[in-house]
Amino acid sequence: MGFLLIALGVLALAGQLGFLEGVGILYILSLAFLGLYVFVGGRSQYGNVGWLIPGLVLLAVGIAVHSEDIPGRIQLPEGSILFLMAAAFFAVYLIHTRITGFDWPSRHWPLFPASILLLAGFINNPSFFGNFTYVIAATLILGGLCLMRPSP
Repeated sequence: MGFLLIALGVLALAGQLGFLEGVGILYILSLAFLGLYVFVGGRSQYGNVGWLIPGLVLLAVGIAVHSEDIPGRIQLPEGSILFLMAAAFFAVYLIHTRITGFDWPSRHWPLFPASILLLAGFINNPSFFGNFTYVIAATLILGGLCLMRPSP
């Protein structure tokens, strides 16, 4: 915890002196959390996932924000932050929980937020599916109604 406080103090001082501006702070915080994940043992204990999640989520947000600031280079589609967040949770699954989880829920829980964020990204970006957006919306509504029907 002492290392975390020192790192936050150094980052706050660097921000006040003007060394960190804009999206750079997200990348540095992401590297700090990922560094802490590796420093405290990575996959050796299940509880270390608490350092991995913010590191990957901050990296995804940094990439999404940074791609909007660079004109002409990488133009991600609007609403791509949801896809990047889904990728972050899928990376949590691949890096940590798939290996260190001790039962099915502790191994596969990152797939649930990844799936929800991926589905929300597809729904939020109607140009992704073109004219099939209405079909997908109707399918989701019908699927929800089927799940809500009383069992015989």
